Amino acid sequence: MTVANSKSTLAKLLAQENITVEHRKAQTASFDPKNRILILPIWKEMSADLYDLLVGHEVGHAWETPAEGWHNALKGNKPGFKSYLNVIEDVRIERKIKSRYPGLAPAFYSAYKELFDKNFFGVEDKDISILPLIDRINLHFKLGSLTMVPFSTAEKVIIKEIELANTWEEVVDIATSLYTKRKEELQEEFAQEYKQINDIDDLAESEESIDNDEILDEEMDEDDPASLTDNEFRSRESDLISDEIKPYRYASIPKINCQDFIVNHKIVYSNPLLATIEADAMVNFTGKELHTKYKTTNSKFIQYLVKEFELKRNAAQFARAKISKTGELDIDKVFGYKYNNDLFKRVTQIPNGKNHGMIMFLDWSGSMEGQIEQTLEQTMVLADFCKKVNIPFKVFAFSNATIKYNYDDNNKHNGNNKREAWMAHTGLDFDKKKFKHSEGDLFMDYYCNEFRVNEILSNDMTLAQYNYAQQRLLVIAKIFSYRRGFTPDNFDMAGTPLNQSIVFANSYVPQFKEAYRLDIVNTIFLTDGEADSTDRIFIDDMRSIDMDSKYGIGYKQKCNTVITDKETGKTGHAKPGQSITIALLNLLRENTQTNLIGYFIIRSSARRTIDNFLYNTGILNYNLDQIMLKLRKEKFFDITDQGYDKYFIIPASDLTIENSEIKVDSDATKKDFLKAFMKNQKSKLVNRVLLNKFIAEIA
Repeated sequence: MTVANSKSTLAKLLAQENITVEHRKAQTASFDPKNRILILPIWKEMSADLYDLLVGHEVGHAWETPAEGWHNALKGNKPGFKSYLNVIEDVRIERKIKSRYPGLAPAFYSAYKELFDKNFFGVEDKDISILPLIDRINLHFKLGSLTMVPFSTAEKVIIKEIELANTWEEVVDIATSLYTKRKEELQEEFAQEYKQINDIDDLAESEESIDNDEILDEEMDEDDPASLTDNEFRSRESDLISDEIKPYRYASIPKINCQDFIVNHKIVYSNPLLATIEADAMVNFTGKELHTKYKTTNSKFIQYLVKEFELKRNAAQFARAKISKTGELDIDKVFGYKYNNDLFKRVTQIPNGKNHGMIMFLDWSGSMEGQIEQTLEQTMVLADFCKKVNIPFKVFAFSNATIKYNYDDNNKHNGNNKREAWMAHTGLDFDKKKFKHSEGDLFMDYYCNEFRVNEILSNDMTLAQYNYAQQRLLVIAKIFSYRRGFTPDNFDMAGTPLNQSIVFANSYVPQFKEAYRLDIVNTIFLTDGEADSTDRIFIDDMRSIDMDSKYGIGYKQKCNTVITDKETGKTGHAKPGQSITIALLNLLRENTQTNLIGYFIIRSSARRTIDNFLYNTGILNYNLDQIMLKLRKEKFFDITDQGYDKYFIIPASDLTIENSEIKVDSDATKKDFLKAFMKNQKSKLVNRVLLNKFIAEIA
């Protein structure tokens, strides 16, 4: 965790609320009490104590300073009054935050000493004893014994009054009194000076007068006095702003109702076109034939892996077994009481394995057309495995394809109002924004106003529904591989609404986990490309703004990205150069504690393709030779720091499932047969990459 991230967490803990913490290239730390946003600057040479000072100070404002009160107090006053208000209010909020969290006091002292040593208060060559009262008050309460600021007896009464100020109204009264009194003093002093000094030559001859009045010259004027130490502090803060640390950009995720996006499997497969899709597409195969071939190719292997899974799961359970005494005598041991003190029965307690569930999001975009046949077959194998071992599962195909046509209530083609008929049939209304955006949210509808997730496989299906769904999927996949260009409703391909799917999962995973009383949910995303852009921030129903332009980030400038869930207060982060998708994935894991697995289908296993992919993904210091070797042996390689717990890169050509024959010479020995058999079994496992890696994660 970075310092910025850890201090963001500290700020929320101190504030005892889910305030929004943003790091910006701002001149100073500040708090927006209306929108509850704590803004921390990106400073260079930032010590831990200085960060704690900033966080604690601004959280103090979050706790105590009223938004309307601050605004009203400044209304109608000149700029100098703000510095007076700053000084007195700082005393109050810092006293209260240190009282609430005593551990902050040493950090405040060390940080202010650090700033004083760097002349942040602008008094390095000045006689502190002759500073105006407001500045001596500022130094006294911020630096304490470091400066030993002198006060007269009358001034000590004011110091005591400031120490006891508990309310905002008291702060305003004290600041107003000090400001008014100082203004009167300045007006009187200037009047006396003008009487004594009639021309500029006389003023130049009096060095002592210049020295004594230097501080007065630094104040704005006799009608608007200001705290020079406070103004100097504000102006010097810009010196510490870092030019090296990458800027930050922030957004939140919109609220959603998951049911607004799900097309239930009964609706998905209710389209009458699906029943005759082979004839309509003019192909010489049927769904039953393809399904029979699929079962023949995979059923024995699935059974084998089910047994392997059960063995691994049982072994894991026994490894956690505990043996304990029962307190009852073991009659079979009593005879040996003279030489054995352990005469009690023992019991072995085997803990139950954790309940797993699986949610799989399959990219149904146009670029998947060339490899959807192989991908769907592996997905079906994975679903079959879950079904065999009673793991609850859902397989969603995510899409944003524009709806073109459908059927009326009599299953007749409806030439008019095609889109409206389809929406009536599915119960989805794309004319209503289903992402419930509020100001500051990622704008999910900008390129994707027909986002949906089609439930294509589920453990809730009956056996007949499940077999029919697999038949239809196999036919559709085969048609895509033939490039026939014919697809029924719900199965058109378009963009890649991956980010929308992750936001959907953020709400759906907890519901799925609760519905099936699961300990662990394995959330799997399978895609072959980057997500459609969601780099705009929602303003209102008429406007959105580019995310980078809001935070003043230049074109293609690398920056940090922070995505927040306003309901939970949790955040997902992406490093400079990483995409919004990674921040959303990190937020999904943080919010749901799901086991997050990603599969990326890369077009080719060619060395140059792999090298370009790693470079564009931002992976550094990789050994390309080792990666290519792993690809040849295992048909995948994995990378880290991409938002997933496990992220597997699989060439499209290696998704094809093949069951090779056992080949041995005619004079082979038993040892040769055994070696050939083991090699054959291993090749079957390697061929089923998705299933292979999934079992390793959950067994």
